[in-house]
Amino acid sequence: KLAGLDESGVFAHAVDLSAVPLYATLIRYPVDLGTIRERLLTGGYAREAPMALERDFLLLLANCIIFNTPGDPFSAAAVALLGPLLDLIPARLGRWTEGGVKPEAGSGAETWIQALSAVDASGIFASPVDPREVPGYRKVVKTPVDLHSMKQRIDSGFYSPP
Repeated sequence: KLAGLDESGVFAHAVDLSAVPLYATLIRYPVDLGTIRERLLTGGYAREAPMALERDFLLLLANCIIFNTPGDPFSAAAVALLGPLLDLIPARLGRWTEGGVKPEAGSGAETWIQALSAVDASGIFASPVDPREVPGYRKVVKTPVDLHSMKQRIDSGFYSPP
């Protein structure tokens, strides 16, 4: 469904690193629709699907938004696909119990952090990005957030209850 929404083909193939060498510096886990399709066809998602598939779709769009300038044609294409993707995901959230905790409505923030950590199998969002490993990261991402930092903020009482 999502591949059909990529009318311009922006996400169809991997970023050409010879044309955009900075991409590999800023984007730690690149993914594209071609790679996702190949993983589907070869059973690459069999062990951790559907969460891994959903993660890769979100990562594809997040990479594009992080790397490109807000409002440019590439980030606009990513934002346009984000809505339809998020419409597909809620039906899958009930399956979080396969890998961890399924938070109930109104449960505490810590329970949500546990649930998010459980579905982040690759650990992409587990800890802060090291700006020494990704030069220019702080210029692109003004307010970085990761699951470890969120947990520390919860423990310290940084977030106020609703």
